[in-house]
Amino acid sequence: IASSYSGNTEETLSSLEHLCELSRMSLGERYSEENNINLPIETAFRCIGKEDFWIQKMREEISKVDDIRRKITRLSANKLLSNFTIEVYSIKELLDTIIEVIIHFDGNSNVLFDNYDFILKNTQNLNQIVSEFEQVFSTYSFSSDISKNDIRTIENELLSILMSVQAFNKYLETPAFKAGKEKVLLVTGEAGSGKSHLLCDVSIRRLKQKLPTIFLLGQHYNGVNPIQFIGERLGFENVSPLEILSAINSLGETYNSRVLIIIDALNEGTYRNLWSDFIIDFLHQCEKYEFIAIVLSCRDTYLDYILPKNVLNKLPLIIHEGFKGTQSTAARKYLENNNIKAPNTPFLSQEFTNPLFLKIVCQSMKNNKIREFPKG
Repeated sequence: IASSYSGNTEETLSSLEHLCELSRMSLGERYSEENNINLPIETAFRCIGKEDFWIQKMREEISKVDDIRRKITRLSANKLLSNFTIEVYSIKELLDTIIEVIIHFDGNSNVLFDNYDFILKNTQNLNQIVSEFEQVFSTYSFSSDISKNDIRTIENELLSILMSVQAFNKYLETPAFKAGKEKVLLVTGEAGSGKSHLLCDVSIRRLKQKLPTIFLLGQHYNGVNPIQFIGERLGFENVSPLEILSAINSLGETYNSRVLIIIDALNEGTYRNLWSDFIIDFLHQCEKYEFIAIVLSCRDTYLDYILPKNVLNKLPLIIHEGFKGTQSTAARKYLENNNIKAPNTPFLSQEFTNPLFLKIVCQSMKNNKIREFPKG
């Protein structure tokens, strides 16, 4: 990769695909494309990568905030709100303050990250004000000649506005959005939950979409400065950490895309205990570069052992819960791929959310030439 990075971006991307393939092969049975299941957790990587999918989603979210302003403007003309002019004005003013910032998203996709604290604080205040107003209005005593249907219409409108504000505020506080802001994400989960499969699949998808991605495995870590480790895997020799990161950042700038450096399973490998010595400086050095983002994974039982507490407390963290919520779909796909007849009963047992468990069950049944689950 180091030798190919001379301005020929297609050649460089091809080298990253080769590196990804080497990592995929090293995973062995932990990655099996035929058992792919689309999971909601995958959307978290759209944000940290600032992919087009996420940018479009944020445009839609910003449009919803603008819709709130239009609804409030329309409601302010309603005579039933004549006694609530102060409350309505406060909501409109706060909305204008927020929209004045987020409206620039199309010209600068970093505007939400750069103004995160300001936007979050004001959306939280907006949530509180709208919530209080909704409660006050719903308990207000109107004169008997006022139509109950008219009152109910406004109550429903206020409730709709409140739900929209809460949804926007909730998204800003998700680990996925915070990861986009901080340019770092930690994925954890129990053994066999599919973390390696997930990160490998994300890497393959991104590279197919011409999005620069460096997929590495903790089992290959050799105990040196992580930047040096990354450089060595990329083929750099006798090159400083600064030059390595600068080259990676330049690649991202060329593609106008963040380069995701994904390191799977920090808990694996001979030198896993050395991550704690380097991780703080590693993340500090990487955060200086606009087009570099870091994704790490670590088994949940090793988190406290591998990463210092002050790092754990700061990193946006997502727990991969395997096939939770989609276990029936996953189980039936695994069984189908192994020519095993699926039972008519739903897969309610917690074990079926774990990909490793499913794989072991299917492999055992296949080895014993069992083609269907025993009844009962």
